[in-house]
Amino acid sequence: MEKLSSVLNSFDQEAIVQYLESFHPFDLSKEFFALNKEDQELFMKFASAEMIAEVLSYNPEDSAEILVNLDPQLKSDVISNLELDDVVDILNELNNEDQESIIALQDEQDKADVRELLEYKEKEVGAHMNTSFISVLDQDDVKVATKKLIEQGKEVEHISTIFVVDEKNIYLGTIPLNSLLKARSPLKVTELIENTSKTLDTNFIENAINDMRNYSLTDMPVISAGGSLEGIITLDDAIEVLKEETDEDLRRLTGISTKDRRSKPLIQSLRRLPWLILFLGLSLLVTFITGIFENILILVPMLMIFEPLVLDAGGDVGSQTLGITLSLLQKKSKKLKNNVVRELITSLINGIIEGLIAFGITIAFGYITNFNVEIMKIALVVGLSLCVTVVFAPLIAIIVPITLKLFKFDPAIASGPFITTLIDISSLLIYFSFALIFLGGLL
Repeated sequence: MEKLSSVLNSFDQEAIVQYLESFHPFDLSKEFFALNKEDQELFMKFASAEMIAEVLSYNPEDSAEILVNLDPQLKSDVISNLELDDVVDILNELNNEDQESIIALQDEQDKADVRELLEYKEKEVGAHMNTSFISVLDQDDVKVATKKLIEQGKEVEHISTIFVVDEKNIYLGTIPLNSLLKARSPLKVTELIENTSKTLDTNFIENAINDMRNYSLTDMPVISAGGSLEGIITLDDAIEVLKEETDEDLRRLTGISTKDRRSKPLIQSLRRLPWLILFLGLSLLVTFITGIFENILILVPMLMIFEPLVLDAGGDVGSQTLGITLSLLQKKSKKLKNNVVRELITSLINGIIEGLIAFGITIAFGYITNFNVEIMKIALVVGLSLCVTVVFAPLIAIIVPITLKLFKFDPAIASGPFITTLIDISSLLIYFSFALIFLGGLL
């Protein structure tokens, strides 16, 4: 970053251009977004519109504001160099007014295509498809198809797969690039067609990506309900969607709205407050439960020492199970039932082992500190509590997201803090219940 900044501030145009062209666009994008605002403006001054477009395409979230603030001519040039799906990604980060200001700079055909792409829901394939691809007619001779490949290839990024349609644009199949190049006229394109997995433009994008992986595809055709070829999903698109899904799940697992990243501070605060108030209420409940059992804590203060051990163990195993459950729910996996049984058996084994270890540690601690009063009973309380908590915590981490899913809520809102707090409450009740059973006679 420091090197790029110093080169830009040298104002030596030849050296700057040479330096910028030495980067791969992805690396240049990382360098660009690490610059301060003044250096970014210098970059815009010396870089070509094509280079700026490539840099911005790698980071739609941060590119949106930058693109809006460019001077009209440069903004128009940059937009004309962006792929339509990249334009849509950037537009999705803007409000309606700014979206319209960007769309107004496009030609009529691109305007129509962009508006059509914006109509799709975020989770639908159509919202992520690329409309730049090479297509040929099934009745074309391979010589004609090759000419079309050369003509269209100038404007298309992905040419490894050629998509075949009929005169009504109905999708028929694909031809690998090497098959077309090896073919000799006279030969009709229809004789080279291969059947390839396809997806509807209204299908869930996650399902399309799974199909791409299962069929080892780098490009997947996207068709309408009527069978016409609307676009393609590329491997680059799939990787970007997976990255976005991961970021989105991480936000939701911490109780943060996925819209927060482009909201004003006050709006962010209002979105987060409900979760924070809920967590606060649950945390107060933990404190309240501890207060109810203060008498036994006063008589057996060693229980306070081992209380965090029980709470932390429950939170740890619960978070692990929650992650696996959310992953299976997202994939609509049929293995969910088997996973529930496997998690419970695993938790039982781990609970018994951890309970025995906690039992031994408690006895050793009692003798080391010369606290020998009812040490065996205290050790039983700690060991049994830990064992039951480690078995019970995964059950909560499984039931809560599945229940939310059944009621049509996003299971990811069963966020880490929410699940952990519920497990803390359960762990405390288990811990103090065993304390009353074994040590209640001391009251």
